[in-house]
Amino acid sequence: MQMSFHSNDSIDSYIHKMDKLLNKEINKEWRVIESVCVDEGEYLLILESNMQKIMARVLSTHAPNPMDILSPTSRKLYTINNISQQMLRFISAIELNYNEWCTLTR
Repeated sequence: MQMSFHSNDSIDSYIHKMDKLLNKEINKEWRVIESVCVDEGEYLLILESNMQKIMARVLSTHAPNPMDILSPTSRKLYTINNISQQMLRFISAIELNYNEWCTLTR
């Protein structure tokens, strides 16, 4: 499922696509490729799982680092490297196509 936001898309439609992606992918483990702090406790992550790549905005108790593994615990909640005190919650996510992936991971 490739998602992109265009001016003719409604915000509701975009949010619905993000929720659908998050609900579909909830039981996957993700490997952190890139992590950028955008605010206190809020991060923008580039993640990979098998052949799928996503960019996600998250809230986290600890800073996720490249190569960390995010493991699902419940709806939108993940542990970082299976440490129960290090929790992360997805706010939003979009799937990246090949060109976006290459651009962001250079």
